[in-house]
Amino acid sequence: MREYVDGIAPKVLVADDNENHCRVAKKLLDSDGYQVRVVHTGEVAIELFESWKPDLVILDSMLPNKCGIECLHHIKNHPALNHTRVVMCSARSDIGYVLSCIEAGASGYVFKPYEPAKFQNRIRHLLQNRHSAAS
Repeated sequence: MREYVDGIAPKVLVADDNENHCRVAKKLLDSDGYQVRVVHTGEVAIELFESWKPDLVILDSMLPNKCGIECLHHIKNHPALNHTRVVMCSARSDIGYVLSCIEAGASGYVFKPYEPAKFQNRIRHLLQNRHSAAS
């Protein structure tokens, strides 16, 4: 388990409709001691985002009800929580789509299937710097 500067484990919301990807992401995030919640639709992701106020959201690009990019727009337009870090994830590797996610406000993009070391390093990096996101 990792030690955190403020003593509080960061909160990570994972939104993905694929059970296997959720299981892998949760296992990797749990191993770093993060508080993790998993949801399977865009609508539930938005509801939990607003009530739980995670430090980081991992969004699948193809969610039921509300796609990942719609959820990203909602998060980035939320007046009180728009500083939240968001990582988009998808099997889509075309650079145009990746750039559209970054331009829409994503802090990063992770390709599926997850490469455990790359996934964990990306999340660790973003959460190490989470307090600087609001400044």
